[in-house]
Amino acid sequence: MANATNQIEQPLSRNDLKKISKTRLKEAKILCDNKLYDGALYLYGYVIETALKARICKILQTDFPPSGKSAKAYKVHDLEELILLAGLKKDFQFKLNNDIPFKTNWSLISPWVEILRYKPIVRKDAQTKTNIINIYSALTDRRTGILTWIMKKW
Repeated sequence: MANATNQIEQPLSRNDLKKISKTRLKEAKILCDNKLYDGALYLYGYVIETALKARICKILQTDFPPSGKSAKAYKVHDLEELILLAGLKKDFQFKLNNDIPFKTNWSLISPWVEILRYKPIVRKDAQTKTNIINIYSALTDRRTGILTWIMKKW
């Protein structure tokens, strides 16, 4: 366990965060495919969070710090605040105002909050499955996906 702790204490590069984002997307898809929708939903939020943090590292030209004073700025989990910190607010607002499918996709993603990890397990019904599948599409759509948009800027 000490080895895993030491790895967390090391700064993460922008490329590390990109890889984490892509990996969380794959993991969430596997959870969804296995009807573990709560876990998928939780991870989908972290897909966006880590992608935005990769963007923040790009504009600050620094690695993601695991601790210290500057690390507090990276402990943000609010997606809209991360968009601001990533220097994307103006572009994001323009996209929301001029791209209806993008705005629809954002409306599926934006309710995500970190505390979903404490949400009680939901039924594994068709409506829940459809919602999670729609969120995956909202992230990955080639033209209007939220993650797709971030990846062009990270």
